[in-house]
Amino acid sequence: VMDAAASLAFYARAFGFEPGITVTSPSGKIIHAVMHYRGAVAIMLSPEGIWSGTMQAPMHSGAENPIILYVHCPKVDELTARARAAGARILSEPSDMFWGDRIARIADPDGYVWCFAATVGQFDPAKMPQVADENPASGSGLDLEF
Repeated sequence: VMDAAASLAFYARAFGFEPGITVTSPSGKIIHAVMHYRGAVAIMLSPEGIWSGTMQAPMHSGAENPIILYVHCPKVDELTARARAAGARILSEPSDMFWGDRIARIADPDGYVWCFAATVGQFDPAKMPQVADENPASGSGLDLEF
């Protein structure tokens, strides 16, 4: 992340994460932090360049969707509204997916993409998009627009 302290504060406001252990430098700057979601998910973060001069957040590296973090939550619509109020960029509004989750895609200030999902049903093969080609190298396989 670009700024560990700012990211921890954003994740608390936008998503409801709770801070865990933090490690600081002699000057007091956070150099490593752990955060938890609903007592189960633990995510670790560090500021850019602290451990390796080449590590950068997507906003600085130019990487597009380097990873997508998929987190289950009880009420995705409420979490999306909370994230929007905290200044998050909503990439896709909550919508029901064929595999039974209602999801929203949200970008944080560092450019990481988060999918928050709530299970609202069962997998429904009848709603699954057609798969044109099972070879991902061909570029014409299953493309989910969410």
